[in-house]
Amino acid sequence: CHWVHVREEGLSETPGRCPLRPLDYARIGNFGGLELKAGSEGSVRLTTIDELLLERLDFLKLDIEGMEPQALRGARTTLRKFKPILYIEVDRPAQKAQVLEELAALGYRWREHFTFLFNAENTNRVAHNIYADAMSFNLLAWPAEREALSDLSM
Repeated sequence: CHWVHVREEGLSETPGRCPLRPLDYARIGNFGGLELKAGSEGSVRLTTIDELLLERLDFLKLDIEGMEPQALRGARTTLRKFKPILYIEVDRPAQKAQVLEELAALGYRWREHFTFLFNAENTNRVAHNIYADAMSFNLLAWPAEREALSDLSM
C-alpha cells in the first residue's frame, strides 16, 4: 500500500534517541505495551510528526504507550495545518491531563471511548479471555470547527 510507510522510529516532541529495553521473545508478554524509558540497554531513534513533512493528514491514531503527549507536541504544526480527526489511546492516568491540555490548546474537542481488551470475535478466534473485564481508555478528538462530530454517541 502506498499510503503506509513503516519506520523504525518512535514519536516524540523533539528528534533524538530514547532508551528501549531489549525484548525477550521467549517470554509471554504484551510486546505492544513496550514503553520507552530511562535505564534501558538499547535505544530507538525519535522523530516528530512535523519532521515527516506530510502532504496530507485526515486521521491520526496514536497508541504509543505513554508518549502521546510528546507526540502531540511534536505534531502541532501538522495538526494546525491539516486539522485531522484523532483517535488516541490514553491508558496511563499520568498522561491523560497532558493530552487533554494539548488538545484544548490545539482547538480540539473530544469524546471518551472505552473498549474491552478482549473481543470474542477476534481474528484468531481465541475463546479464552485472559483480560477479564479490562478496558482501554481512548479519546476521539476533532477540531472544534467540525461541529458534525460533536453529536456522536459513543
